[in-house]
Amino acid sequence: MRVNDSPNHFMVLDAIGRGMTTADKISTVTELDKTEVELVLNDLAVQRLVNRKEKRGFLRSKIESMINETGNALLNSKKRELEQKTKDIKQAYDNGNTAQFQSFMRADRVWMPFL
Repeated sequence: MRVNDSPNHFMVLDAIGRGMTTADKISTVTELDKTEVELVLNDLAVQRLVNRKEKRGFLRSKIESMINETGNALLNSKKRELEQKTKDIKQAYDNGNTAQFQSFMRADRVWMPFL
């Protein structure tokens, strides 16, 4: 899956960028199922946007994810893009341009949780 088309990928990437390193913590913060988070984490690792390493504890081991430079650059770029879209949507709403506002809302509906 292409990361630019998936809000879940960016939600997980953002959570990692804010210090959540395990699938349990990411799942709690993003309110996504743990299995979905694990699938997204694997996809992000394959695309080399996060680095994963195993930490061994006394009784069990856990896998931690850290955002890398490429993932951070992509996340910041997408945040800027979404901020601009938010400004455009707000401007269309404030100007009373309902056709343009509805067009923005339909086109960007899947990104609303991230906005």
